[in-house]
Amino acid sequence: VSEAIAFFDWKKNWYPVIWARDVPVGKPTKVTLFDTDFVLVRDKDRQVGAALDVCPHRLAALSEGRVTEQGWLQCAYHGWAFDSRDGNCRAIPQLTPSQRSKGAGESSSTFSFSSRTCLTVCACKVQQGVVWIHPFASPLEAETSNLFNEIPRVPELDDPLYGWCGEG
Repeated sequence: VSEAIAFFDWKKNWYPVIWARDVPVGKPTKVTLFDTDFVLVRDKDRQVGAALDVCPHRLAALSEGRVTEQGWLQCAYHGWAFDSRDGNCRAIPQLTPSQRSKGAGESSSTFSFSSRTCLTVCACKVQQGVVWIHPFASPLEAETSNLFNEIPRVPELDDPLYGWCGEG
């Protein structure tokens, strides 16, 4: 057995978690990989983001929340809202106006609180109609690093005779 086949590094690979057509726009979707829950969010631009399914505030499941008009993932417990692409907290409803003024404003893309209020986001891509996540890499790491394996292609999904009619 060759060395490349004998050693499999779980942390360098992408994993399929759900058909892309099963992730609705504007509604959090829970998936589980390696006994860890993740939340997927498809925004109005039809891009899919992934994060650990846990609010950093009180550890509530974010998949039980909603997506705001701004496209942020909002926790159902206390209403904290997060950008699922970078994990930054964008809104905390319980803050007073003076506390909010320390940020750039709730509608600003630069508004952020402490790093302790951020989500743990992971890399997420749609290929051949399947949502793949890389649970061990941030979106930036997956785009800029060559340390991770490519998402494998499934030849049958490209075959028109296979009966696949999903999005790519």
